[in-house]
Amino acid sequence: MEIIDLPELGAGEILDPTEGERRALLATGRHLKLEWLSDGRVHVKPNGFVGSVRVSDERMLRVTTKVPIANVLGLVSLAYRSMRVPVEVGRTLLEESQPLDWLTLLLISETEALLQCDLRHGYIELETELPYIRGRIQFHRQVATWSQPGLTPCRFSDFTPNTSENRVLRATLESLMTVTLYPGLRDRVDALTRMLPNVTLGWLSRALFSSVRVTRLNQAYGPALELCRIYFEHRGVDDAAGRIAAPAFFFPMAEVFEKAIGNFLAGRLPNVRVQTGGSLHAVAGEPAHTFAYTPDLVVGDPAQLVLDTKYSKAERVNAWGGLTYQNEHAYQLVFYGLAHGCPGMLIYPRDDRDIDATYELNDQQFTFITVDLERDSLDGLPALAEAVRRRASQVRLEAPAASP
Repeated sequence: MEIIDLPELGAGEILDPTEGERRALLATGRHLKLEWLSDGRVHVKPNGFVGSVRVSDERMLRVTTKVPIANVLGLVSLAYRSMRVPVEVGRTLLEESQPLDWLTLLLISETEALLQCDLRHGYIELETELPYIRGRIQFHRQVATWSQPGLTPCRFSDFTPNTSENRVLRATLESLMTVTLYPGLRDRVDALTRMLPNVTLGWLSRALFSSVRVTRLNQAYGPALELCRIYFEHRGVDDAAGRIAAPAFFFPMAEVFEKAIGNFLAGRLPNVRVQTGGSLHAVAGEPAHTFAYTPDLVVGDPAQLVLDTKYSKAERVNAWGGLTYQNEHAYQLVFYGLAHGCPGMLIYPRDDRDIDATYELNDQQFTFITVDLERDSLDGLPALAEAVRRRASQVRLEAPAASP
């Protein structure tokens, strides 16, 4: 099979597609930038998304990251705790990796987040025999209980976690326990399954999925239910030696990077607030539009540190051929810091070298820092959390004592 790599910052490739490949390319939607040429060929360019898709049995397109990220799916699993699951755009092939592992990791993250907020309960209509009367007596079923004279058939509503959406979760988790997973993932799936003892175990079927409807009351379940559906529809993936068929997704890496960093830091540090900003109002002149500003993360309340993430290279080449920082990113961070009255940190993925540089303006310090994502274990994330914790602690120690 021909694998065509499209670097995020590359110029793309000109292809001469077959009719089937044309349809497959069109199915990717906005995830790829397609420029159709007069001779029937197409210029395919990256469009801010990373992923791969098989456009035919002979050809696969793969968009690679513009900065080194060894474990894109690991980063995605962090991000999709607070992001919508991406739309499937076709089929792809994963080399030397089991697609169920990363799909399971995404589902584990979503289910753990739901359990932290408590499972949704709902009123369920039940019909059963009880040693006492509850709800309405089912007189038409009296004959069936003659052999058990101490029980009365009753119909009643009960407020339980045994809802349709929870039954889908448990059925999927139980199904995952029957397939081959990495030991660590299997342990986490088993632990989650044990936390659903009051949810009925049923068959994972289309009927079970059709019984669930996502509304504003259970919208938090949306990503987890979508992952369950993807697993159900692709349980029979072809596991040929060295080539594994899997659903094809394209991930919006700028949003993935922002959400992954935010979710990781919020899970490691106290009082990390996401998307907390403010607004400025005109004091003179017209038109008096309100100007809103929102940094990605704020540490502390009141703010001790503002954080902004940028999925790009930290350095760029200036007009004289030397290296400098991205001015527009710096301006944005400084504005956030001055607006919140605290220092700031601008976080980039590591590219060619580590960066940890601090500048000072109006008695506030602003830091450019990179996080190392070049290892599969994503070891750079704990180091970043420690750097943020240390900087926030310094701000707290430097704060003037309150007046008696």
